[in-house]
Amino acid sequence: MARNFVRYKGGFEGFKIIGNFQNKIIFPTWTEFKRNISTTLKTSVRMVAPPSDEESYDPIYNPQGMVNLGTGTNYLMQHEVKARVDKMRIQQLSLDTTDPGQIEKELSEEVANFMTKFFKAPENIQLNEIKLLNNVTAGIDLLGTFLGKPHDVFLCPAPAYSRLFRSCTQYSALEVVPVPLKHNLEAGQYFSLNVSTLERGIEEQTALGKRVRGILVTNPNNPSGEIYGHPLLLEIMELCQRYELHLIISEVYCLSVFDAENQFHSVLQLGSQIPDPDRTHLLWGLTKDLCLTDCHAAVLHSKNKSLMPKLLSSNLFRNILIPEQQFLTLYIRDHEWIINSFLKKKHQRMRRAFYRAKNKMESLGVEVFPSQAGFFLFCNFRKILNPNNEKNSIELFKSLLKNQVYVVPYWEMKCIEPGWFRIVFTAEDHIFDAGFDRIKKTVEEWNDRQRAVYRM
Repeated sequence: MARNFVRYKGGFEGFKIIGNFQNKIIFPTWTEFKRNISTTLKTSVRMVAPPSDEESYDPIYNPQGMVNLGTGTNYLMQHEVKARVDKMRIQQLSLDTTDPGQIEKELSEEVANFMTKFFKAPENIQLNEIKLLNNVTAGIDLLGTFLGKPHDVFLCPAPAYSRLFRSCTQYSALEVVPVPLKHNLEAGQYFSLNVSTLERGIEEQTALGKRVRGILVTNPNNPSGEIYGHPLLLEIMELCQRYELHLIISEVYCLSVFDAENQFHSVLQLGSQIPDPDRTHLLWGLTKDLCLTDCHAAVLHSKNKSLMPKLLSSNLFRNILIPEQQFLTLYIRDHEWIINSFLKKKHQRMRRAFYRAKNKMESLGVEVFPSQAGFFLFCNFRKILNPNNEKNSIELFKSLLKNQVYVVPYWEMKCIEPGWFRIVFTAEDHIFDAGFDRIKKTVEEWNDRQRAVYRM
């Protein structure tokens, strides 16, 4: 169950690290400080959760609240989405239905048609190739359940979305192990994904006595927003075929490419070129790309004929709510509106918001990854931290929290390089600006302390 971030109203002097296991930083909430709860946990990673709605910043009702620039949500199209929903004139979305299977079938048909068109699949996607889910990580957990055994391993290039590393612990008990991507900023090389790094990860886990069952890749990458092309994906597929591994590709944000000079090409476009279709699985979440903030829906696509019946039979606790299914069936049916109006406006606004936010962060001396897609600025504070190390990164993160702005620190994403933080740029302008002002204040306070140390 997700925890709410609780502000420490007595000051942040007491907000400190209370444990460090295997170089993973452990942060408590203020509630846990008061209760003096032991830091021994099922996992070695403890994270500060995003603020709840009641604790979040609002310019009128809660101006001192926490500005949330950590949760991946796109608010740039909320007026268009609302107008579209109003125009749909939905009379009633019912919880009481005598045929939920028919409702799911209707949505599955619309999703199959949608993905065939927007993912540019060479052949029509069939209903027996997809499974509807209430979120993408549930799909990873399901794949872990049916593709491996407890304590088997999925490899995941890192940095990556933090939930991926916990997704298989909910039910399947597989371990998602990060494969650190190296980079050289001075040479202009950013977290380069390549087959040799993945193969080294396979060999290392095998040497430890672990059984590697698959590789998990997000494309576009979260947090960096980098797009991986077909040549690299085919190389990874050939690696998986050689080691008889499954390749799980999450294409969340595939319809959120804002860089006008780059296009995203889905793995579905490869069609018959895929070396091992039975071991290649695609996940996509409708919520992010369609800006449906409060809707929870995803789809898993696979051509594995022995796997899909198992997935289709495992509906309990992973289904999309029936009213949401009814709504989505109507919402994604109008391809013309999505192509000619929604996506066009969304990409324009995201492009503007990205460069607006990027320029603001760079004015502070922060380096920003050259993102192509997604909702995030991947920011490197190394020049500010000076020296750039774990201790200073932790202190900076605590200072950001003290100044009431929440971002995602590098250790949650399993990034091996200190100083990186993920910051959402798709908030409304006034929300981002409020968060930026607090980031700026934090950086200025940090610089003042640095100058004071040098004068001593």
